[in-house]
Formats: sequence, structure tokens, C-alpha cells
Amino acid sequence: MVAAHFTRRADVYNRGYGGYNSRWGRWILPQMLPQEHRKHLLVTLWFGANDASVPGEHAHVPLAEFEANMRAMVEHLLGRAIHILVITPPPVHAPTRLRYQLQKYGSKATGELERSTEIAGRYAGAIRDVCGSLGVRVVDVWSAMLSEGADTWPVFLGSTLPDGDGLHLSPDGQQYVGKLVLEAIENELGNVEELLPSELPRGRHIDPANWEMSIVQHQLKARKQQIGNGSLRESRGNFVADSITPSLIVGLLVGFGCGVLFVSWTRIVPPTADKAT
Repeated sequence: MVAAHFTRRADVYNRGYGGYNSRWGRWILPQMLPQEHRKHLLVTLWFGANDASVPGEHAHVPLAEFEANMRAMVEHLLGRAIHILVITPPPVHAPTRLRYQLQKYGSKATGELERSTEIAGRYAGAIRDVCGSLGVRVVDVWSAMLSEGADTWPVFLGSTLPDGDGLHLSPDGQQYVGKLVLEAIENELGNVEELLPSELPRGRHIDPANWEMSIVQHQLKARKQQIGNGSLRESRGNFVADSITPSLIVGLLVGFGCGVLFVSWTRIVPPTADKAT
């Protein structure tokens, strides 16, 4: 959904790491986002659903350590991203979770929950505390879902699906969280269409008899639009990144339920001004 929203404006790359928690995420983050001479425009971070499993579970991380891990990761990102969004874990729908447990384990099912909405809420609170102290925006999925009411939010976690597990997002849940993230991106960045204008023209707008010039002129128009909004400046005939946005790269790092997802939107290298002549 996010990738589709930025079609022709940026490239999206996914990196998934199933079952990760904040302890392991903290360790791999410097490898995923090492120190660079250019900053990312936006990074989002999503951990907590695995950490918030009960003690003894494979990926459990104590609340105090989780808070320390989140603080360390956000502080790491502060040196590598201009904008950061941190997403809280969602609630857990207990009836669906227990149904899934019975389907998966049959007679070996314990009937005991290894996750709960209450516990997830504590981890969501830790994220709010960390981000509040660091001045970073939070996408509070836990609170937002619960505010939708008891008849609605369980649907986002698969309560109406035969294979829903009460933890991972259903298609409706993916759409719901996607909208929350896109709204947060708009609130954080402002007018995304101005900041990230369409990099290439649509096919129907290309003149077959002069196709190269059609493409270059569109790219130059996009560059001039970015110069106008301060995201690029012109230097010696070339368009280069302004100090406000050292690179036009947007990264999305998500760790939820069964993994970590890294998405990087990378802009095309702008054409030189002499191609417009």
C-alpha cells in the first residue's frame, strides 16, 4: 500500500526478518543502516509484538530492556534520518488467538495466552515514553485500533477469517495500519507530492517522436519543483541535494509479529542541465 502510494516517486525495497524482537533488531540495525554521508528522508520503526510475549516465550524481551532497545535504535536513527516514525504494537484479540492455538496444536493446545492486549499496551506505552523524550512522532496502532470499538478492531487481527490468529494483521488490518502510516508521513513531511514529485512521466504523456526529450523535460520539471520547495538546489548546472535533505532516500524499517521489513525509497539520479538544451 505504501509502495503503491509512492509509485513513480520512489523505489521501494523490502527486507523481512521473521520473528525478530527489539534485542535482535538493535543488533542488526547498524548493519542495515550504517553511517552514511547521506541521510534518509524518513525511517519508521515497528517493534513490540514479539517482545511483548510472556516470559519463557522464544522472543520475549523484558519491558525495561525493550524500552532501552527502542531508545538505542531511535537514537541510532536520529543520526541517519531526518524524519522518524515509531509504530506501537497492536492489541491482541484473545478469542481468535485461542482459536488459532487450538487449530495449530490440537489436543496439545494449552488454552493459555502467550500474548495479551494488556501486555502489548505496556510496550506501546514504553514507545510513547521514549519518543516523547526524544521528540519523535508515534503512530499509536494500539490506541487507534482499540478506539474503533470492540466490534471493529478484532477484524483487523483476523477474527472473521478462518485462519486469523488474533495477532497478525488481516487484509483489513493492513489497510488500516497502512492508512495510519500514510497519514503520519503526510503530517511529518507536509505535502509529499511537492517534496517527492513524480520522477518520470506516464507513458501516455511521452511523445513517441521525441521520447527522450519528453522524459528529460519531465525530470527537469520535477527538479525545479524540488528546488522551489527547498529539497534541491542547483550548482554548476547540476541539480544536487540540499543540506536540508542530504539525500532523497526514504527508509521504512518495520518489525512486527513475524519480522522486520526494510523499505528504502531511492530517487533517480537527476539529469544534468545541459540535456535540456
